[in-house]
Amino acid sequence: MFVKSKDFVCSSRGSISALSMDIIQKRHHISTKSADTAMLYRIQWKKRILIILFVIFNTVCYSQKKLIELKNEPDKIEINDFYISKVIDGRKNQENIGFIQIGLFNKKIDADLAGGVENSIYQYLQNSFSFDTSKTPIVIKIAHLNISEKTTFTNEIGRAEIKLEFYKVNNGKLGKIYETEAFVEESGMDVTRGHEKRIRSVLKTCINSFNNSNWKSKKPEFEEMESVIADKTDVTDTSFSGKKQKTIQWNSLLTFNKTFGINATGWGLSYYRYTKTGMSNWIIPWVVSIENFTINTDYFSQFEYQEAKLNYWMPGISAFKKLNDNFYANLTFLIPIGNETLTDFNGKETENFLIGLAPTQGIYFIPKSNSGITFGIGIYECLLTSEVYKSDFGFKAEIGIKF
Repeated sequence: MFVKSKDFVCSSRGSISALSMDIIQKRHHISTKSADTAMLYRIQWKKRILIILFVIFNTVCYSQKKLIELKNEPDKIEINDFYISKVIDGRKNQENIGFIQIGLFNKKIDADLAGGVENSIYQYLQNSFSFDTSKTPIVIKIAHLNISEKTTFTNEIGRAEIKLEFYKVNNGKLGKIYETEAFVEESGMDVTRGHEKRIRSVLKTCINSFNNSNWKSKKPEFEEMESVIADKTDVTDTSFSGKKQKTIQWNSLLTFNKTFGINATGWGLSYYRYTKTGMSNWIIPWVVSIENFTINTDYFSQFEYQEAKLNYWMPGISAFKKLNDNFYANLTFLIPIGNETLTDFNGKETENFLIGLAPTQGIYFIPKSNSGITFGIGIYECLLTSEVYKSDFGFKAEIGIKF
């Protein structure tokens, strides 16, 4: 099993926030006048940082190939006087049949059919359809086979597409009598498990299309089988309508930030994950972030408490508007929701509900290339129903890498 994040956005001073219900809460510890307590908080934050870095490293670096095994499920189609005698993989790129997404950050890994494309599809057809070898032998050439996944704000979309060519056999030579293509798309929260079913679905559609055609009346020109096998097709960059298929390219940013507010200062680590949206001038990322802040002593000393702990998450949205090839304006609007635990000098604890507003505005440099240094500056505002951290206004500086 693996966990997938669906279209996250994150607070600039809060725990992970989400537009979906996948929410991970984190704590904000405010410094107190106890040196031992401060040391304990620093140790806790170091542990959490190491855990988050490990998750990011493990997910980004994880790579393998997913093998899909087609199930043999008998089909009730009445075959029209033919049987499949051979399957030829005519694709130019035979390294995989597409990709799936895994892990917290939807890492793409290659996918393929277990046992190879030719053998896997031949075995599936032989075991799933009632072929009579006394009928006309037909050779299938796979011109195109691809599976893919796409993540949207609310769900995932899984797609399988195929193009097949059908050949008659005459004295060891092949003559093309029919070609057809099919695709199927399904949406859901996790579409990876459905790829096997979708591949079978497009195969059945093509077999049924050929079965119902007038293939018997076709009189093809025959050519050597070796010539048909050697003629590889490459249609991975075009859809069946002949239009260019857009390749989804994901980008990542890993950044460190420092915040300097009137009432508190802090630091944070953030991981941004995004792809270009349909609005070419906008980037709407999801972000995993962890931050720590310390209330200024002069400000905190006006309250009758020796310790305060704030726990909240911040749903909202963050967007980057393209200004030119490298610079973006950032607009973020978040709503802190959570609680705070306050301890007075007599050791008595009280708990309060928190809610507020936390907008930010900034300018970021994001290199046009696939990798490089990124940095940004901005201002932030915060209004909270907290007893000890009611509001703040400050400056934020951020630097990191794009990869």
